[in-house]
Amino acid sequence: SSSATPEKQKWRVLVPLSEPFDAYTWIKVQNAFFGELEREGLTVDYVFNRPGQLVYLPNVLPGHSFYQSRKIKGARYAFS
Repeated sequence: SSSATPEKQKWRVLVPLSEPFDAYTWIKVQNAFFGELEREGLTVDYVFNRPGQLVYLPNVLPGHSFYQSRKIKGARYAFS
């Protein structure tokens, strides 16, 4: 996020899916996932529960703000 700083970090997490979801299921899964993140004390941006929401990363000019990226492989989640 263009407003992130080392003191005020913001994260965007992209989770690959094993199969595509229809729009109704996408909203349901995103809301469940967001609920889990909020229970862990994280603030989420519900704009990302909209099907087809575009994300451009990085979305700031180099050197303009705090920006990091990394790939993490780990636990798989099942939503129903």
